[in-house]
Amino acid sequence: MLYYNPNIRRKTTYKIPVIFDEEQIEKKELHSFSIFTEDFKEKEIVFNEKKINVYEYNPKNNFLDSLKVFNENNEMIKRYYFDIVDKEDSHFVDRKDSIILEFRESLYQRNRNVCYGYLELKDDNQVYHYKLSFHRVDSFLGYKVKVKLFKNEEGDFIREEFYNSKNDLLQFVLENKYEYIETDLEKRAQFILQNGWDLEF
Repeated sequence: MLYYNPNIRRKTTYKIPVIFDEEQIEKKELHSFSIFTEDFKEKEIVFNEKKINVYEYNPKNNFLDSLKVFNENNEMIKRYYFDIVDKEDSHFVDRKDSIILEFRESLYQRNRNVCYGYLELKDDNQVYHYKLSFHRVDSFLGYKVKVKLFKNEEGDFIREEFYNSKNDLLQFVLENKYEYIETDLEKRAQFILQNGWDLEF
């Protein structure tokens, strides 16, 4: 969502609804499918909404640079720009810890009508997660939304919990499953298993 990992080939996302503050695991459904390309792009097909999200990442820092949203008629209906905030411009200039990433979100034009986002590392009873929130009620996440993000061993977000930012009620959960690009060693092992030792790799 925010960072590009060049080792990811595909991502499948499932949506889990929440009723009476409980996750309805048995009602989990396919939400989206993403294809990652070598030119720092992610193309996400969101099935129920019939949308295509095109994420473009900055190759200098792998952070999200822009997001284009297309409807079912292939019309771009929104475009967001993202920039990491320099320390001197930060709202957290008095806080020097590195657990907060502050960035700007601009709708349609870069650095116009800016909305500030914050990615903070949190510890709830030794369960570490990241909290993504904005200083305005509306953002690319939606209206009055904040998200708790949980990472896997590779550092990619595998679980996204969407909350109402005003009353802290869980709205729904997204689970991400990744397909990673094979390493050279894995490719070599697969070749040997399929062709034996007689052929050169």
